[in-house]
Amino acid sequence: QSTASSQKHIQGYRGGRFDTRLHESKFTRVLAGGYFTLLQRVDGSITGVGYNSVGQLDFPAPPPGVRYVGLAAGSEYSMALRDDGQILVRPSTFGAMRNVPTPAPGVTHVAIEGGDAHAAALESDGSLVAWGSNAYGQLVAPPLPPGGVTYVEVSGGRDHTLARRSGGGG
Repeated sequence: QSTASSQKHIQGYRGGRFDTRLHESKFTRVLAGGYFTLLQRVDGSITGVGYNSVGQLDFPAPPPGVRYVGLAAGSEYSMALRDDGQILVRPSTFGAMRNVPTPAPGVTHVAIEGGDAHAAALESDGSLVAWGSNAYGQLVAPPLPPGGVTYVEVSGGRDHTLARRSGGGG
């Protein structure tokens, strides 16, 4: 039996979504969340498979001339970063996750990362912002030392956030 015909019979977890046309697409990114997976096509559009309990797979097409450039996910939410610096959270009503911090004038979000119920974004000025649940202090980033040190990478876990500074420090 071919892969395409066998995929038509797959039932997603808890009635989740499965797109039988996925084998016809080419993808540039794949990212796992809690019981769902996000996929970014070559054209920049985002689709998802799996459990869509609160709309975490439902990303609209970006405005003309704008592309999605980043993906992140938590247990029951997902985010996409657009090349204009905007972050979309799905579902848009997911508690504190919908409160994406607004960058300072002249600063944009350049990378995003998700944790279980929190998220973080690197900013174009090398700073780090985080939002969502702070039950374990996962939103608190140590202050940067003087001398031009910046945050260059961020990673989110279930109840923690890690960030790497320029020069290799954490």
